[in-house]
Amino acid sequence: MGEIDLTPQKSLDEQLEILLKNYPSVLPFEKLQALLSSQRWTEIHPYMEENKILHLFDPMGEYIYSINGNITKGKYKLLISSQTLVLEKCNAEGSILTAELFELVYADQNYLFLSKHGDQRSFDQRKFLALGEESEVSNKSLEEIMEELGKESYFQFSTLFWVLVMLLLAGAILFFSL
Repeated sequence: MGEIDLTPQKSLDEQLEILLKNYPSVLPFEKLQALLSSQRWTEIHPYMEENKILHLFDPMGEYIYSINGNITKGKYKLLISSQTLVLEKCNAEGSILTAELFELVYADQNYLFLSKHGDQRSFDQRKFLALGEESEVSNKSLEEIMEELGKESYFQFSTLFWVLVMLLLAGAILFFSL
């Protein structure tokens, strides 16, 4: 199969729709909390070179959203039973300014793709929140990131990695239970 055609003329949402339709999440949702809070997440968007958007998740539920160093604080909640992430942005007094509901589409150590619930096109809003681990994406353009992700081997390696991790974990549990 080779590479997936991610024509730059398509919107980022359209490119991600094509890319992700065949690749379900390889990370168990229960592990998302540790992944979120262990890394700095840069938002992948068409204007990455002008506006650096950073998402920080504290293990206690604090959420920081930064655009070029200007921060908005908030909270996040993981709803494991529905594989849902709720992001709330608050004003200085702590009142909620916005709250968004996302569903996990794909996650690994370098990338996190969330789909905003509902029909966002009718509101001219984005469908996906695409995040990359900061050191992985900070020096790349959107085109370079999408080209890398468009290579089928990226997702095959990631899937293989998690399958091997799960097999090793199962083997260790079996070994120590004897």
